[in-house]
Amino acid sequence: MVHLLLAVIYLSFISLGLPDALLGSAWPTLVAAELLASTKGLGFMIQQARGIFRLDIVIVGMIVIAITGAILSYIIQFIGHKMIKGGRS
Repeated sequence: MVHLLLAVIYLSFISLGLPDALLGSAWPTLVAAELLASTKGLGFMIQQARGIFRLDIVIVGMIVIAITGAILSYIIQFIGHKMIKGGRS
């Protein structure tokens, strides 16, 4: 019985802390690192476009990063609601 209670408590902590940990710290750090130190990918594309003043490409890259972050946020919230019934909305 105690193990079940501890499992529920740990799941609630994971459910509440995971979105903050992943989207509050990990995602912005990953985006910043990729913008500064990559040789391919979205960050590289944005930096190259910035260097030749192609703002249309920069804005498209920013939109793709924002959409990816929103999708990750939705997935994490969905998993949190499935883990804990009545998780925070």
